[in-house]
Amino acid sequence: MDLRLVSSSLYTLPSASRVDAIVYDGAADLRPWRGLGSDRDLAEHYGPGLESALQQELQRMGAEALPMGSVVRVHAGRLHCDFLAWVVTRPPERNSVREPAPGAELLAEAVMQALRFSSERDVSRIAFPALGEGPQALDPAERFEIIWRTALKYEEECYAAGRSTVIEEVFLCEPDVAVRRALERRIPRLQRLPVAAAPSESLTSATATRSSSRSSSPRKSSTASKSARSVKRPASLTPEEKRQGMARAKHYSLQQTYSVGEWVSHPRFGLGRVEAVVMPGSMEVLFEDGNLRKMAFGR
Repeated sequence: MDLRLVSSSLYTLPSASRVDAIVYDGAADLRPWRGLGSDRDLAEHYGPGLESALQQELQRMGAEALPMGSVVRVHAGRLHCDFLAWVVTRPPERNSVREPAPGAELLAEAVMQALRFSSERDVSRIAFPALGEGPQALDPAERFEIIWRTALKYEEECYAAGRSTVIEEVFLCEPDVAVRRALERRIPRLQRLPVAAAPSESLTSATATRSSSRSSSPRKSSTASKSARSVKRPASLTPEEKRQGMARAKHYSLQQTYSVGEWVSHPRFGLGRVEAVVMPGSMEVLFEDGNLRKMAFGR
């Protein structure tokens, strides 16, 4: 699963980065806040009918309000996705009084529930804003870090259970350069990873997990990246190499450390051989399907 820091809002993703689901958090009664803020931005980009669509889902579930952490699938309206995943992070907001923003623990639980909910619906690409806006909100970079760490936890949970993540790419969408830089300071690994070109937008790989084979080639700005590209790699593993690898492969784990030439067994990608250690905590693995994937380790 790849996580990517995207230098655009949820609503201006380039066509090459269209997602299956957009995650948004709000009140338990599924009513957008009518004042200024992110709820109004969502309503403007969604188009007429957001509140009606939300209330239809609430009525279908036979409730006046949903429990914290609940996730509801809502029609996408004019959003560039298949559906909107509304996750509950605050009580109903009545009498023109905003409820406090969710704390770190509730926010992490909301992200986890959104990922589980989306994977059950065969979502392969999912986008998050900095969830958790409102009074007493955490710093946006901190909220993005919570999403990032929860996504890694979700991936580890799937691996431990022996099942696929289903979700292949998670986009963290933030147009404000100051917030992106603050996040890069919180997670230094982000500063070193390559930038993939996208029409009219910059898409930065934002994870110590695997980079998708669909990504563009990295820029020649990093010594580590240059050395990784200079390694001559076979197009695929030969039958004999696969036989040898199966006898020596370790089960892939985010906590394990690996070196060049070691074999891993991944629950989704199968047998693979470590071809290069790109930087501390990040390696390139050639899998039996012929794809070279960037993967995290030693966390």
